Amino acid sequence: MTHRSARIAAVAAYAGGFFGFLLLWWGGSYLIGPTVLPPPRPVLGYLAEPGVMARFFAQLGLTVARGLSGFALAWIVAVPSGFVMGRRRTAERLGFFPLLLLQSAPPIFWVTPLVLWFGTQGFVPQVVAFLVSLPLLTLHTLVSIRHIPGYEYDVFAVYAPRRLVVARELYLPHLLPALKSNVHLGFLISVKAAMLAEWFAAQDGFGQTIRVHYQFFAMREFVGWALMFLIVVGLASLGIEFLMRRFLPSTWSTVGRAGRTAGHPDRAESARLAPTSREPAGEQSSAPDVPVASRASRAGQAFLRVRDLSFGYGATPLFEALSFDVSSDRPTVLYGPSGCGKTTLLRCVAGLIAPWAGTVDASGRVGLVFQDDALLAHRDALGNVLLPAMPRYDESDIDRATGHLGLWGLDGSADKLPSQLSGGMRKRLAMARAWFLGPSVLLLDEPFVNLDREARAALWDLLFVRVAEAGIATLIVTHYPDELAGRDVERLPWVDIARAPVEAGR
Repeated sequence: MTHRSARIAAVAAYAGGFFGFLLLWWGGSYLIGPTVLPPPRPVLGYLAEPGVMARFFAQLGLTVARGLSGFALAWIVAVPSGFVMGRRRTAERLGFFPLLLLQSAPPIFWVTPLVLWFGTQGFVPQVVAFLVSLPLLTLHTLVSIRHIPGYEYDVFAVYAPRRLVVARELYLPHLLPALKSNVHLGFLISVKAAMLAEWFAAQDGFGQTIRVHYQFFAMREFVGWALMFLIVVGLASLGIEFLMRRFLPSTWSTVGRAGRTAGHPDRAESARLAPTSREPAGEQSSAPDVPVASRASRAGQAFLRVRDLSFGYGATPLFEALSFDVSSDRPTVLYGPSGCGKTTLLRCVAGLIAPWAGTVDASGRVGLVFQDDALLAHRDALGNVLLPAMPRYDESDIDRATGHLGLWGLDGSADKLPSQLSGGMRKRLAMARAWFLGPSVLLLDEPFVNLDREARAALWDLLFVRVAEAGIATLIVTHYPDELAGRDVERLPWVDIARAPVEAGR
């Protein structure tokens, strides 16, 4: 089916639904009686009378303005409140009962005291629209923030610890579905709430007009205005949905903005031996924020030294006085039983959590490749690699990011979203992002565990080649050290560092 024929079919379906509605209307009028439900012809004749549509749009415009003003105020209050409540349990507990009361109470509960306070000439419709919209907007925002996986915060702490980037690339994509829903549902609910308030507590507006029609049992006028209300609000709803799809897309094309495509062998070759980092002006490195003894020049041998590191949850230690060294001579493979603390140790070394005691000394930036892919679902492959350079990246950043995609076998995939990539390609993309960071030390937490044996073997081969080329000190955590048998690695059993820490100065 061509695009044109698909559009014709869609229009025909909408038209069929509309004529089906008219048929049901006519049948309902025949069954119920024209006194209660006038048939289409007299109602449409009334709407065609001079001045009727002008009065309708004047009154509806007043109602919409009142509803949207209340909705706008609710938005200003609800979005930051929901954000704070989603991030802080104490704030959520404080707001629980107020939100519960606002959400549970029908709008009529607010009308009576508000009329006594403001009178029928006041701001009752706006206040009712505000009170009805507020819990909806707040809860949508709260739930969106609460559902952000914890590992995504770790990704930004390692690769882009800048507030503007976190706000735009972490919070905004997760909030977009709620914001779209809030705009769509909030518009409808606020207008209906304002209309209900006008029915009881206003001397003008759409709600007051249809109340007059109802009181005098002018059903032709009542049904005519109700019909036009449904048509106008339905069209407005479709318009809002179109605008949100047009201006608030769920995925963002970095390739389109950069005017680039992947697949430049010369860039891949230039990136091969020197994955240098780009330090944004005025920002601090994402190296571990733990006690550090000294830092070597990047020109020297890369290293990682951990001394007497201890950490636990509550009063119970998970590990104590761990000490070991990692150098760029060859990768170090740390293995041990599940639950012993290997992933937590990596998070301490990367600076994501503060240890109880001990020091971490690294020769430069520390990169972390997570067990989960931990990719930005809303960004294409090029955008994921460029994360460390955001919010402002230039031509050289784009060239280098494209080179790293080629370096990890992702030529031609710059415009692909993570959801469009295979499991192995997503792992390669995570490695390309780590290379773009330009780490001196690289931590890998079961990086290829979810792949089949052949895919894991191919990625291990590529990883060891790239690490040797770049001279990176590499620490690999795995539950399956046997799959690395025969490779030139330093094997480090967890039981050895837990019971026999290396001597200071080693």
